[in-house]
Amino acid sequence: MLEQIYLTIRSLWVVWLLAVFVGIVAWAYWPSRRRELQDHANIPLRDDQES
Repeated sequence: MLEQIYLTIRSLWVVWLLAVFVGIVAWAYWPSRRRELQDHANIPLRDDQES
């Protein structure tokens, strides 16, 4: 009985982590975030002193 409960909880844990991962990826690549991500990508290319 306890072993079956453990296996069920273990399966749900995997599903939970997969859902969190997919959510983070979707949030990071959402089209409305494109400008912000481009801004972050250009940080190393900026001058030390911005005008």
